[in-house]
Amino acid sequence: MTTHNQTTAPKHHPVQLAASSDPVRPELLSVVDLIAEHLKCADEFVAPLMKHIAVSSGGMTRPSLVLLSGRCFGRLNASHIKIAAVVEMIHTATLLHDDVIDHAAMRRGTDSVNSLWGNECAVLAGDCLLARAFGVSGELQSIQINRLLADSAQAMCRGELKQNLLRGKWDITEEVYRKVVEDKTAQFFSACCALGAVVSKVSGSRMQSLAGFGLNFGMAFQHVDDLLDIIGEETTTRKAGGSDLANGKPTLAFIRMLEKTDVRKKSAVFKELSDNEQPAAAFLERLKETGSLRYVFDTAARYVERAVAHLRQIDECSARASLVETARSITARVDQSRLS
Repeated sequence: MTTHNQTTAPKHHPVQLAASSDPVRPELLSVVDLIAEHLKCADEFVAPLMKHIAVSSGGMTRPSLVLLSGRCFGRLNASHIKIAAVVEMIHTATLLHDDVIDHAAMRRGTDSVNSLWGNECAVLAGDCLLARAFGVSGELQSIQINRLLADSAQAMCRGELKQNLLRGKWDITEEVYRKVVEDKTAQFFSACCALGAVVSKVSGSRMQSLAGFGLNFGMAFQHVDDLLDIIGEETTTRKAGGSDLANGKPTLAFIRMLEKTDVRKKSAVFKELSDNEQPAAAFLERLKETGSLRYVFDTAARYVERAVAHLRQIDECSARASLVETARSITARVDQSRLS
């Protein structure tokens, strides 16, 4: 079996990787190279758009989870790198589609594709990435891998569709919100971790442990992402703040705020949210007074600890330690002084 050490050394990259990815840093840089290769286009009209996508790298969280999960069971091979590239291409494709839906002008600290080339091109570019990603996964000729990817992609679409159908419905329950998060975000993180184990030829309870880690990791990740949309700085989130409220997307902080609002004032608050005219900052004091921001943070922290607990069946190693560090870094992104 071909190992990473037998492949060409990765090129220099400007991409910023978290310290927790150190055990798989060379392989992650190979993933970046592989994605760049798959996004190359000979067509002079299409090439600039695809190059823009290739150089607008994110934090590579999902590929890191694939590789760290695989490294828990020994050396990585070329198939790990392929699948890590696949999950990042799928993720990038969903971001291209999200930016169209949300009318986003920025993504990953730079101009979004839809703001530069228009909505139609952004959607089609996302479709191209999805087609390429599933083409690469098909090269591995694994029914289990393709089923994991297909099931998680279907869940993402279902979750995003449900979230858009719920726009402006600020009175939904926390349970409904949780299911949206599980489908649109957490299932894919779960699949990423499970894929690392599958490529390492690991099955059974150890694969399920990693899948459980990924699911809870994803729940924590989305809760914090939604929280930072309200209180985060654009320089750290690398996207416009307050977009969830502006787009009528009910997230947990606002759901909780409504639940804790005096019944005599609730209709007025509901109207303010539904009018969609005020920025998220206008609700900050009310969110703090009702403990809603702290509630979201504490919920995310519980998911982080559940994720870590799922790793008990995995032998101690640098990759396992990095998974724990990556999980705990989710809540570390939040400035807790801004919660109350």
